Amino acid sequence: MDTTDSIKNRSTNVQLCHYQIAAYALLKHAMVPKYNPKPGQKHVLLFFSAHIGDVVIFLDTLKRYQSFYSEKNGYHLVFACRKEVWAFLSAMDCVGDMEFIEVNRDEILRSYPKFKKAVEDASKYHYALYINPRIVSIIEYIFDYCLCANERHIVRIKNDQSKSSRKESIFKDGKRYNAIEVDRTTMLLKRFGLLADRLTGMHEAIHISRLKVPSVDLDISGRYMVFAPSTAETPSKCWNKAHYAKLIDEVIDRYDIDIYLSGGKADRPVCQEIVKLIHHKDRVHDFVGKTSFQEWIALIAGAELVVCNDSSPMHIAASVGTKCVCIGGQWEGGCYYPYVVEEIRPDETLPVVVLGDKLPCYYCTTSVHGRKGNPDCKRAMEEAAPYPCIENVGYDEVMRAFKTLI
Repeated sequence: MDTTDSIKNRSTNVQLCHYQIAAYALLKHAMVPKYNPKPGQKHVLLFFSAHIGDVVIFLDTLKRYQSFYSEKNGYHLVFACRKEVWAFLSAMDCVGDMEFIEVNRDEILRSYPKFKKAVEDASKYHYALYINPRIVSIIEYIFDYCLCANERHIVRIKNDQSKSSRKESIFKDGKRYNAIEVDRTTMLLKRFGLLADRLTGMHEAIHISRLKVPSVDLDISGRYMVFAPSTAETPSKCWNKAHYAKLIDEVIDRYDIDIYLSGGKADRPVCQEIVKLIHHKDRVHDFVGKTSFQEWIALIAGAELVVCNDSSPMHIAASVGTKCVCIGGQWEGGCYYPYVVEEIRPDETLPVVVLGDKLPCYYCTTSVHGRKGNPDCKRAMEEAAPYPCIENVGYDEVMRAFKTLI
């Protein structure tokens, strides 16, 4: 979990390397050769900037790209993503014949050396096709600006008049992109599929991506629920610790069931604080930072219900058919939840997302960019405190949602 000081330092240091990155990108672009196809495989770069939860949503679409741009069809598919996303896909045996290039959008935005290395790693090929199914920041335009690609296909937010969007215009040329423009409110499941439909020439119904549940021995007996009360990605997305502790105690009292805490190593400090507030400590089992990806998925798959913030466990629960209550925020126009699907299988259940009363800053993009919405949200980001819309979610609201699933 990021500390307040580290978040404040990160915020002030972001600006220091921007001039270096911009100058390098402009120079690199001027030296990029024209695309000259050579006999053999055509290289395709698929840029995926998001996190593990997003790649769970993206999984079915990824399989479509893997099938269409396969080696047997004369292509070489390169997947640019975060290291943890690739590790997750590898653990789930979902990488196929793709090649991995590490690109962490957040890191290359804040570090000139890391940006330069990512560009150099990606520049070893001249790409017949560059695909970005979810452009959300200027750094993605700048990264693409440095590469040699014959065609570029992207999905972007239409009519985005933000300050960041105006900066992006320096690094984009409408003639270079085949862009699908969507409303910010478009659910990611649909957003991902739109570009795949265009590139493959075939529409597939929008449904929840399915993860195969690994066969692992968790040494768990009896009924249990999973709580994931932290998200190291953004501390401000986390619900009140005292509320989580109260909910866990009430669930144990009411349903006589064990609780397993889930999360990564960075989530341990928050979870440990919550455990201190819980009365029924003997019924709470700490799995935070102690599971592999396979064990994590199996743990969620075997639970009667999952309670979490807006984070990976919600998407994993949906993908394995486990009921889920998510304490959500009011950012990004609801493109992450609630799930909007064209088909739902008999063994599936959509996550129930509790948002609280709608605030005037509903649909802001504060959680991602820190540039819009309620000024109190920006202050919360700097102090690693909950966003106002998260604080706005009441305990009784979450309990009511909980009861609807039980």
